[in-house]
Amino acid sequence: MSASTKYAPPITTRSTDWTAERIATLSATEAKQLRDNALRLGENEIAAVCEQALTRLRREAAAARKALPPKPRRAPAPKVTPE
Repeated sequence: MSASTKYAPPITTRSTDWTAERIATLSATEAKQLRDNALRLGENEIAAVCEQALTRLRREAAAARKALPPKPRRAPAPKVTPE
């Protein structure tokens, strides 16, 4: 082969760009947007990984809410009687 022969770049798919580890680092908003884009483009594998990441984020948020101390209740307003 001669040095002037050009090689085509390797063909990569979108799914190789978006690994589960990379999707796990996204915020909920970013994961939702990626999922919507993946569904629109027919990349069901990426959409499924995004859905798993969103489920994990929802569970973590629910656990964090349950771990918070309860909010103090406000005292009822005094009743005003007309004079």
